[in-house]
Amino acid sequence: MRRILTCFASLAAACLLCCSAQAKVPTVTISVPDPVNSYVYQIAAKFGQSASTYADGTLTFKVIPDGTLYNGNSTLGAKLLGSGDLPIMLMASSVYANLLPSFNLLALPFLFKDQEQLSAYLQSELGTRLYNKLNRLGITVIARLPRSFRVITSSVKPVTCPEDLENLRLRVPNNALFVDFFQSLGASPVPMDFAEVYNALQLGVLEAQENPIDVPCDARFYEVQKYVSLTNHMADAWILGINTKFFESLTDKQRQALQKAGDELHGWNAEKLQGNTQEKIRILERHGMQINELTPQQKQQFSELAAGSYAHLRNLIEDNELFDATLKFISTAKP
Repeated sequence: MRRILTCFASLAAACLLCCSAQAKVPTVTISVPDPVNSYVYQIAAKFGQSASTYADGTLTFKVIPDGTLYNGNSTLGAKLLGSGDLPIMLMASSVYANLLPSFNLLALPFLFKDQEQLSAYLQSELGTRLYNKLNRLGITVIARLPRSFRVITSSVKPVTCPEDLENLRLRVPNNALFVDFFQSLGASPVPMDFAEVYNALQLGVLEAQENPIDVPCDARFYEVQKYVSLTNHMADAWILGINTKFFESLTDKQRQALQKAGDELHGWNAEKLQGNTQEKIRILERHGMQINELTPQQKQQFSELAAGSYAHLRNLIEDNELFDATLKFISTAKP
């Protein structure tokens, strides 16, 4: 394992700051997990363009897609970011739960009612308290952005009630909360690195997977899946993280440029997210996938079962104070 980490660290270090002999303007890599046509790539490109402008061209940025700099292993990517072998990474918050269990909070099933409530939580004092935990890993958070809620795709049947999950071979992230929750609903969850998912779906090793709607679209899962069920069962968020030592090595103006560009992403994401979600649904439909909306009664079935699992899932978060404060935030939020 040490040899593998050293290998990736060397690769990442080689890509960290590429400097032109003529211009002598450092190029900073931004790692993202998805392909060039993905929404997360667009976010990273937008950030890089704005940050370079605000830094008066003293920094340039290059987005590296497909998890290339960490071989598609997201947890490894998070470790490389914290160690300084990657300078900037845009990654789902659920990935960090493997290193900091508190990040399981956002994935509590059916916790957030809608995107507005999720966004309000991310920008609240509780959201700040949660994301500041990354400081102990050597990571500074520049932006935290809500994603579309997670949905289920399947090759065998739509999922519109808990019984449809019975024995379904469903890929989930390498995260105990996801495994425990779907097991409690009768599914057969299979933790798997994302880079392996397409082939597993194609070969029938998996029957289904769950992710925000942009993922099956950008990864072309419509080639190996038939049904999309808009369960919206869990929330997620993008974290734009920068290695703290690298960030502190920049000039005041450069740090301010990065922070300003990160702050602007909140409004940009809020404006684009809903349209992007609907566009991805249309693309999946054009490629022959069947879109299944859940009725309020069907959603209530899932929600009631999810609430019954919270007492157990609390143990996977390992922060009772933040857990209780989060549930209170949700219960007192304006409808």
